[in-house]
Amino acid sequence: MASKRFVRLERQVEHEYRKKGYSLKRARRIGRAVAGEVATRKHRRRTKTRRRTTRRRSRRR
Repeated sequence: MASKRFVRLERQVEHEYRKKGYSLKRARRIGRAVAGEVATRKHRRRTKTRRRTTRRRSRRR
């Protein structure tokens, strides 16, 4: 199940594209894609930070 923030962003983007005149199906697809991209970027940033700290700890030993 998706998180609340993911769903909120997805619906917000969907709403914006519906206002522009896109069909419901296409707007939902775009909304999902945009929300997924944002979530992926956030996840990558976290994992990079985690790797960096792990590397620092291993160098100290």
